[in-house]
Amino acid sequence: MRSRQTLIVLGLGVFGASASACSAADGSSADDDAALDGSHDASFDGSSDGSANDAKIDDDTSGDGTASDAITTDAGKDAATDADAGYPFPTPIRYVVVIVKENHTFDNMFTGFPGTDPPPASVKLADGTTVTRKPAAFKPLLFDTTHAHTAGVSEYNDGKMNGWSTPLAAGLTAQALSYFPESQIPNYWAYARNFVLFDHFFSTFMGPSGPGHFSTHTANTVSYENVTGSGDCSDLKAAGNVGTFDPKTGATKDMFPCFDVPAVESLLPKTLTWRAYPGSPLDYVQDIGGDPAIRAAHYHSMGSLLDDVGKGELANLTYANVGGVTYDGAPASEHPPQHPCNGENYTVELVNRLMKSKYWPEMAIIFTYDDYGGWYDHVKPTVELCTNGDFFHTGFRLPAMIISPYAKTGFVDHTKTEHASIPRLIEDLFGLPRMTANPKAPWNKYVPRDATAGSMMGAFDFTQPPRPAFIRTKRTDCPAAPP
Repeated sequence: MRSRQTLIVLGLGVFGASASACSAADGSSADDDAALDGSHDASFDGSSDGSANDAKIDDDTSGDGTASDAITTDAGKDAATDADAGYPFPTPIRYVVVIVKENHTFDNMFTGFPGTDPPPASVKLADGTTVTRKPAAFKPLLFDTTHAHTAGVSEYNDGKMNGWSTPLAAGLTAQALSYFPESQIPNYWAYARNFVLFDHFFSTFMGPSGPGHFSTHTANTVSYENVTGSGDCSDLKAAGNVGTFDPKTGATKDMFPCFDVPAVESLLPKTLTWRAYPGSPLDYVQDIGGDPAIRAAHYHSMGSLLDDVGKGELANLTYANVGGVTYDGAPASEHPPQHPCNGENYTVELVNRLMKSKYWPEMAIIFTYDDYGGWYDHVKPTVELCTNGDFFHTGFRLPAMIISPYAKTGFVDHTKTEHASIPRLIEDLFGLPRMTANPKAPWNKYVPRDATAGSMMGAFDFTQPPRPAFIRTKRTDCPAAPP
């Protein structure tokens, strides 16, 4: 019998993603057909193993459909069954789980991780001041630093990577340049030491949560900000706005937040199942968010995810957008001013349950963040300049990991990847076509980046025996939640 695997994607944050067809700053050209189509008439305006200093981690391990049968024609199924037994999976992976958390850069979470590019000990900022980067205090943060598109562009500062003094007050700058050492997030480092860590994974869009979440599903974004109001494809009469951009010229325009763009869920054949916890990023995708039957069949509350995994209910594709859920009495998303300790505990609880489930031998978990959250990172992204001099792609580096029985052990993958690499990986693991091959594409002259984004398949070794579960212990000394 063929081996089976599961891939899970979890996401934390608010809807938002962006795509750009502008010219890359290094002089390469982008797709001129990706200009934004403004044909929409509606307006779219806008448990513990030690203290923080001595936490000890034990790194020993323990214990027939076709791609053309898209879900856009009916609601489909949302829980994995043996109906997929005849599907020609090209790899041992049968289940994918995507976990998307909120607001951290790579340097903020993995400064000094072995095998990665070390950041400078101090940073000379654009205002002439030099700030020594220090570990964050083991307590709630003082601020939620700004991470709008304009802030990211300012902090990038024409590639000098020193603009964190400009949009931030003095206290904010010190926080933005700080980092969480291994002693404060030991389980994340343990996962990275035992599975695969990507150290050149970038946000597809330079900016906030909404475009980031959107890109993990659609491999691009239409907007450069988070949606305001309650309007979306599920309620066309409600008030709703979002700022959109022309990826060629850089011109911006307010539109109603419902777009005829592709999503990876729309590529799944009817024999494969999917769930979204919750489905909010997909509310802005016309084929999915605009179909009440699809929403009813596939959308689930974030709070039900742990119980569903415990009951053995897992779809072939699971997206978890962890924002808004509490765990042990505190938020689980890691969005500042929360310290990431409790959010790490939630991730450990979820991953432990997945590893203890019957699905683990056939599973792949993708873990990342929705946006940079205003934190410093020293690696310059490759930006794609528009004709007006602005840019929307790409943003700063984010933490990203692959956790799977077939993941390489203790491997740092230097491949340049991004949010759009997630749907590309799902397509590769499930044998799906690229979104750009969809006969409707480019919808609204919107070009998904799955065909051009870097591949994450190098994280796997399908010749190795499936690895056992790697059960972690949660901390009990997390800082209290901020008021």
